[in-house]
Amino acid sequence: FWLSGHQEIEPERFFTEALEIYEAIETKDEVRLKAATIAHVKVSLDKIMGLS
Repeated sequence: FWLSGHQEIEPERFFTEALEIYEAIETKDEVRLKAATIAHVKVSLDKIMGLS
């Protein structure tokens, strides 16, 4: 929903977190997956709250 506002999307930056999560799943790296998921949630909350 916070992405519904008009904004320029840089694909390399926008998908960084998703690709990190995908690669962690693909390699079955539980520690990396947990860290990537936590980082993604933090970035998302920061965007929602206007902190970034």
